[in-house]
Amino acid sequence: MKLIPVSIVFVLTLSPALAMNFKPPTSSEKLRAIGSTDRLANILKKAFEPGGDFEPIPVPRAGDWLAEHYESGQTFDDFAKSKPNRPVKRQF
Repeated sequence: MKLIPVSIVFVLTLSPALAMNFKPPTSSEKLRAIGSTDRLANILKKAFEPGGDFEPIPVPRAGDWLAEHYESGQTFDDFAKSKPNRPVKRQF
């Protein structure tokens, strides 16, 4: 008989509970995450307006990343301040 480590049993039983804790963001939460668009050109402001162009993030199911890993979320300003990698023009 093969024994299953307790940690694996714990993760497998906890996964559905983690998925149940995630709630897709509300419209006001999305707007707060986007932050101020005052300094953007009008054409760019349109890109940040919540609308019906994309499907809302669904509640994660067992096996989905958000069901397995806690994510506290991040605003766009936080993302920009993190200095993410950006493409650079290369000379070949």
